Amino acid sequence: MQHGNQFDDQKQILVSCRKRGHQFRLIISDEGSGFDPVNIPDPTNADHIEEEGGRGVFLMKQLTDEIHFLDQGRTVELMWKI
Repeated sequence: MQHGNQFDDQKQILVSCRKRGHQFRLIISDEGSGFDPVNIPDPTNADHIEEEGGRGVFLMKQLTDEIHFLDQGRTVELMWKI
């Protein structure tokens, strides 16, 4: 809501999950303007360590087996091997 849709309650967030074999996938899409995940600063870098935000994508990358940003950053697909 905050980052993707800028708290616009007229916009939707779609969440789906799938378990197929030994994989679990969580797919989240919003109607925001998207973002470029390559240009997100590293929150562990000394220049950014004190910043309030900027850890969400970092944590998703650390806690998943695979992550994909689609539709210009409006959709994130998280995958875990189970």
